[in-house]
Amino acid sequence: MIAAMPTVLIADDDPVSLGFLRAAAEGLGCVTLAAADGAQALQLADAKTLDLLLLDLNMPDIGGPVLLRELRALGVCAPAVATSAGLDTATVAALHAAGFAATLDKPASLEIIEDLLRQFLALDASVRSASPADDSSAVLPLLDDRSAIAAIGGDHDAMRALRSLFDQELETLERDLQSAMPDLPALSGRLHRLRASSGFCGAAALGAAALRLQQALGHDLTSEAMEDFERTCRATRQALAGQR
Repeated sequence: MIAAMPTVLIADDDPVSLGFLRAAAEGLGCVTLAAADGAQALQLADAKTLDLLLLDLNMPDIGGPVLLRELRALGVCAPAVATSAGLDTATVAALHAAGFAATLDKPASLEIIEDLLRQFLALDASVRSASPADDSSAVLPLLDDRSAIAAIGGDHDAMRALRSLFDQELETLERDLQSAMPDLPALSGRLHRLRASSGFCGAAALGAAALRLQQALGHDLTSEAMEDFERTCRATRQALAGQR
């Protein structure tokens, strides 16, 4: 008898992160249910047999811990992994106390995701992810094709699809920053998600600029960090346009 493929519910409001995690899980032989927010995750989980949950910590409607409690109330017993960018020791401890079996710090390579999934799922041993390429360069590139392709398992079409979503995300963010004074807590959340997207798409320079701006919000260096971020964002979008 052929064993059924394990089913993974993935909830993430960042389309790039959601697309990457879905491609990673499916590449390892899983069936995925992809939810763009917590409410959709609850709808997809209804009457489904789930083997693993990958839940983003900071979704705007229902965050990871609350979503996990609601899924448990529906009778979903699958182990849960909290995903987020920049998880610190205290947050990881709190997530374990809230019932998460593990955490995944985004962005993560396929190799890391595979190791995590194999902790909880009976995956075919013959199916392996591609190892990420080593890049020891000290200069952060606008677009690192080698790391992005390695991260997505050598699938050039998947990389292009993720980068298309990424460009749309940057276009929306640029427009919002130009139209009004940004709400700092909301901007911090968007930058948090952008750091994960940048990592999955090989946009190392933008990820670093997003981190600098996030750390500077509310301080005297915000203006300088904002200018650096906007300049890096424009340059990254130009690099993306050059690949079309």
